[in-house]
Amino acid sequence: MNRRALGVLGLAAVLLLTLAAWLHFADERVSGLDDPLLPGLRGEFAELSTLRVSAPGPEVVATLELRGERWVVAERDDWPADTRRLRELLLTLAEARRVEPRTGNPAQWPRLGVAPMEDAAASGIELALETPTGPVTLVIGNVDGPYTNVRLNREPTAWLVSGVLRPARSTGEWLDPAVPDLTAAGIATVTIRHPDGEQVRLQRQTEDANDVSVLEIPDGRRLLHATIASATLGALSTLRVEELARRDSVFDEGSAPVSIELETFGGETFRLLALTDDDGPWLTVDLPEDTAATLGLTASLQPLAGRALRIPRHRFDQLTRRMEDLLAPTADD
Repeated sequence: MNRRALGVLGLAAVLLLTLAAWLHFADERVSGLDDPLLPGLRGEFAELSTLRVSAPGPEVVATLELRGERWVVAERDDWPADTRRLRELLLTLAEARRVEPRTGNPAQWPRLGVAPMEDAAASGIELALETPTGPVTLVIGNVDGPYTNVRLNREPTAWLVSGVLRPARSTGEWLDPAVPDLTAAGIATVTIRHPDGEQVRLQRQTEDANDVSVLEIPDGRRLLHATIASATLGALSTLRVEELARRDSVFDEGSAPVSIELETFGGETFRLLALTDDDGPWLTVDLPEDTAATLGLTASLQPLAGRALRIPRHRFDQLTRRMEDLLAPTADD
């Protein structure tokens, strides 16, 4: 065999070895493709007990715990959790499948948003789940179209997975926003007292009446429109919580809140206090001291005792209107 033939055979051997190595690498590279990110999670939904959400720092955003039959947020004195948000997140995780391996190089993790929470370049959200088969911790990184970058702490490689995962990044977003309907017992009168002494009184003639009258309208003035006062009762029935705090941390001795006094057709009375600070508008329920055995509306409000509720701005405005806010402009305005 001449030198040229040997050279051709040698080159062929090199090519074959290179092809074999590439095929072996390709087999390893695609291992796990289309597998579930968290096998068995859907079947373990009913047995999950805890979900901890952490932000860079690290900082615990929310610890969601199953207490009996309801999920609560531990950081807010066991206020009910937003189960709709929790269910959507868990379903997306359960359905997530591995689309593409990204990198096992920790130096590249910040680019994908999957760096550890203690890393100075961290930007993702960490989820820690307590499942029947043991704890699972993962970092949710950047969303890429219909996919999300994810890194399981027990695995060296970050993955692109199917589904859009955007866990809430603030404690307030994990709270159940619903507040008991403050008009459920039938509100007869509403008296709004401002710190400067101005007072606005609203009244319903009967429990079935939809219209709300404004008392003591100045002579020669009329309402801006017929149903403007009804918006106050509407706000009381559709309040939503954006965040919670301890009452004494917002309504301290130096505050000057608006007082909203409510009387029901059944003779119950209670008071709301409202103010705004740098964090937004707040509301608290000022319940009678002895309501443990009280039936009716005040009993249903017991979960609000000792709490300050941050509420939407437009609801705050509806609950704290002044007389001039309710009246049509004069000819001189």
